[in-house]
Amino acid sequence: MTASMKNKHLPYHLLLVLLLIIAYPAYSEDTYVSKQLSNINGLNNNSVNCIIEDSEHTIWIGTWDGLNAYNGRSFISFRYSRVDPNTLSNNVIRQIIESGEYLWIATDNGINKLNKQTRTVTRYYLGNKIPQQERSYILAQTPDGDIYCFVKGRGLFLYHADKDEYIPQTLNAASSAEFTDFLIDKSGHVIFLTNTGHIKAASHINKLIKGSSSLNELPLEKVSRILLSEEHLIALTPQTVSIFDKELKTISTINLQTDKEAACAILENQKLYVGFIGGGCICYDSLNGKYQQLTDIPQQASVLCLYNGSQQIRWVGTDGQGIIQLYPYEVLFSTVKTDNPVRCFTEDESQRILVGTKGSGIKLFDKQNRKFHSFLDETHGLKSMSVYALKKESQ
Repeated sequence: MTASMKNKHLPYHLLLVLLLIIAYPAYSEDTYVSKQLSNINGLNNNSVNCIIEDSEHTIWIGTWDGLNAYNGRSFISFRYSRVDPNTLSNNVIRQIIESGEYLWIATDNGINKLNKQTRTVTRYYLGNKIPQQERSYILAQTPDGDIYCFVKGRGLFLYHADKDEYIPQTLNAASSAEFTDFLIDKSGHVIFLTNTGHIKAASHINKLIKGSSSLNELPLEKVSRILLSEEHLIALTPQTVSIFDKELKTISTINLQTDKEAACAILENQKLYVGFIGGGCICYDSLNGKYQQLTDIPQQASVLCLYNGSQQIRWVGTDGQGIIQLYPYEVLFSTVKTDNPVRCFTEDESQRILVGTKGSGIKLFDKQNRKFHSFLDETHGLKSMSVYALKKESQ
């Protein structure tokens, strides 16, 4: 009996006898499945400072003891070696930026350029082989692809590919000694955080260097960290998060309603995720103003970084417990009940699902309403009410 026979409907009453499993996606955006990666799995160190996913979907992880590349199955390790110049300049990895075939890596002692294909490493110390403080080197990339590095206590440098070196840049009307952090956003704004907790910004870094633009202070105080997410500037104070638009105007300021100090934050659509130095992570939904504690993140583990990867995977770097991957919880199968055991099913040329049963003939499954209707039985020419095989006719 083929699956392309004419449809003849009969009344159908649902009885709870047997389960038929039909692939039907369902999704709850507030529920997650977690997976932990640590030094047991091959991670260099369980304290993770930064995470990025490159254009080839390799996950790069900066730890307190070197760099890791993760392909979803195993880790490759990169570390400093005193006797091998083709290694990282330092094992404390603070920042990673992708630029074409290279990764730029900021450590506590110098900048490194890693060729992703050849795995060769070039070190750049920018005239400062002895770090003056933690996170002395801060990288930023312009919309045009230029790589800048701000070195605390020394100023701003621009990488020149033709010379393969960093060249000092003069910041007119700006004292680099007061700056503790540095960003360039997708609009080209150059943004500095001062040692007094204020944010200063200029319209373009080239204009700032040439003196045709000056730094303007944004109306926010006691800022502890500045970040970029979804092309927005995010400013953290101990208990608030402020989000700015592309013109660096404040969109909103969220009170975190906790005594824990915010360490990092990312945006995803209308939701804000915040990790805390004191441990734990929350999700704030701007549509309904509600907070959700992410229970898969240990409350005792400091969250050092957050990253939105592909395939809806959220990467959480902790201090001491490695990486936690958060996946949206997806129910791939749902249950539809039938009145007789199911022995076979097929899809016809009209993409209808026909189900052969033991005792009630062939049923037609309504995918939209997820219900069964009679399709063919003995009163309409079927030789037996028990159907063990269905075959789709060849075209």
